[in-house]
Amino acid sequence: MIKTLTHILIAGLALLCAVSCEFEENQMGYPHKVIFPKDGGEQVFTGKRTFSYLIIAEGTEEHSSEKTDGMNTVQHKWLTAKSRKGSKQLIITAEKSSLKLFYNKREAISQKSISL
Repeated sequence: MIKTLTHILIAGLALLCAVSCEFEENQMGYPHKVIFPKDGGEQVFTGKRTFSYLIIAEGTEEHSSEKTDGMNTVQHKWLTAKSRKGSKQLIITAEKSSLKLFYNKREAISQKSISL
């Protein structure tokens, strides 16, 4: 009897958790992937939610944001991400690319892309 009640309770909690989550394919209004030209630049996105912190992950490394003057900022190598506390705006800045690819003795400069 207790075992059955426990299973019902666990199933009910799992159902409640699944129903209370928002399943959005567009990541709360923010793009899934951002591509910068070889000259870098800044892109500003506005979504549905605010950010309490930002993380840049590279492999197993994670670089967390620092809060200064109400602004969350995280920087790693060529990429910087910023969001003001309470704002739904995300500002992503990429430095100019120094990565060069050589193919058939012709030089081509790559684009930079990130996934959100």
